[in-house]
Amino acid sequence: MNIIKNHIGKIIGFSSITTAYINKHKIYDLTTNILNEMDPEIAHNIIKMFMSNNLYFKYPNYKSSILTSHILDKEFKNPIGLAAGFDKDADMINSMSDMGFGFVEVGTVLKNPNAGNKLPRIFKDGDNQNIFNNMGLNSKGIEYVSNNLEKKVKNNIIGVNIGQNYNSLDSIKDYSEVLEKIDKHADYIVLNISCPNTTTFDKYKNIDYLSKIIKNAKENSTKPVLIKIPPDINYYLLCNLINLSILYNINGLIVSNTLKTDKGGLSGKSIESVTSELIKTVYKLSGGQIPIIGCGGVFSGEDAYRKIKNGASLIQIYTSFIYNGPKVIYDINKELDELLINDGYSNISQCVGTNIDLKYTYNELFDSYYKYLISYWN
Repeated sequence: MNIIKNHIGKIIGFSSITTAYINKHKIYDLTTNILNEMDPEIAHNIIKMFMSNNLYFKYPNYKSSILTSHILDKEFKNPIGLAAGFDKDADMINSMSDMGFGFVEVGTVLKNPNAGNKLPRIFKDGDNQNIFNNMGLNSKGIEYVSNNLEKKVKNNIIGVNIGQNYNSLDSIKDYSEVLEKIDKHADYIVLNISCPNTTTFDKYKNIDYLSKIIKNAKENSTKPVLIKIPPDINYYLLCNLINLSILYNINGLIVSNTLKTDKGGLSGKSIESVTSELIKTVYKLSGGQIPIIGCGGVFSGEDAYRKIKNGASLIQIYTSFIYNGPKVIYDINKELDELLINDGYSNISQCVGTNIDLKYTYNELFDSYYKYLISYWN
């Protein structure tokens, strides 16, 4: 406890420097540097304490009509959102919107409270700007989260990422109860079928089980339903997932979750190329029919631009926000705006999927069928 108090003391000391000597942008830079020197989970708890109690400066939004888009029945002021995992229990939904995000996704939310895995469970690889996350879907449960969502006061777009408890006796029933609680509060719902740090992960590799989860969500939600997939998804499962998404009119896919490793789910720069290539594959397999939110290793406008040209309509960040603070949101949007202008686009929607030829050549069809068969037998 004394360690936490000392860290908080340092942050308060820096934050109390008057703007006559230093602007609030610099305060965020200094605070981010201090937090990055701490144990990651302690740092996160400190951030949550400040943000949930409105003890923060609002960071400027980067505004441009070129970056606005209409997706998931909503108008997005910019394409950069906060990925699930940072605000698991919707404690910071208002403050995160004040950081400049175009949308915020909370969760993963479970029906019942879950403590998650044992500490320590977050590990930084600062040299490569990566994070290994072995949290295990810690959640305060749907009752707590739904109460927080009722307190939303800002006109921001909120997605709610949902999952299931590892000891669930009836997954379909549990999902239905969670959806019933949060449907009216969310702008969109995400089915997290891809968290690599739980015992429920392997269940979703069963096509019949996956089909029941997807069908149930579409029947019990009045909001757009999306699915979050893993970066190392089996090609056979990916093809079937896309077919199910089209069959049940799934409203979008988030590509992708963290990459499973021995240390936990890997996020950060090391998976940027993996997720960008997967976006390209998903966009082509779906014929561009399913909107994609690109997630994984986005640190710059160029990273975001690559994912958009590969088929993503929106972008989510997590690890770059941890390492660089709120300035990364402004910087990505600014750089992305400049790239779009330089290439002659008047709106971001015109750029989506421009790297992809949706027509299959004979060789591409053969390769796809071959990968499908190999992955099925494996």
